Amino acid sequence: MNYRQLEMSMSVEPTTEPQSESVARLSNKSEDTVSVVIPCYNEERYIGKALEQLADQFAVDQYELVIVDGMSEDNTRGVIEDFKKKEPNLVVRIVDNPARNIPTALNLGISAAKGHIIARMDAHAVPCSGYIRRCVEVLNQETAGAVGMPCLVRAGADTTMAQAIATAASACVATDVLMFAPSITGIEG
Repeated sequence: MNYRQLEMSMSVEPTTEPQSESVARLSNKSEDTVSVVIPCYNEERYIGKALEQLADQFAVDQYELVIVDGMSEDNTRGVIEDFKKKEPNLVVRIVDNPARNIPTALNLGISAAKGHIIARMDAHAVPCSGYIRRCVEVLNQETAGAVGMPCLVRAGADTTMAQAIATAASACVATDVLMFAPSITGIEG
């Protein structure tokens, strides 16, 4: 499946059907906030595109991006700072991850997150338009504690193995993005 096919399959189309009460609640209550946690290390080639794709995914006053950087040695932080200047109304925070591993990055990011809904996304990911909003809508149907949807994942290197991993990750559900609401899953924040 290529990116265009993936985007078309994930796009959120307007509907004439009445919205459920939980979806209507989504945009009206301040507790419906989303934090996207993005672990990264030396991602200057990809982080800018991922952030651009995430910028308009949810109401700016209910949304934040938490980038957990493993002390990158390239221009990753410069790319993030440039993005912050382009999107001054969006909360974008950088958290240091001196351990340079993903489990620690996720724990640090979740601890720093202000939202009550957490989305986890890799710096290599390219979510389609409406991706986060649609995940939140599904999560708010109150029949799920966690949701994941297909997302295009770019290879981190120009190797056969990296290409294979990216292809496999893009084809799977919930491989790269997982959203959960701690109050639904029983996790206390």
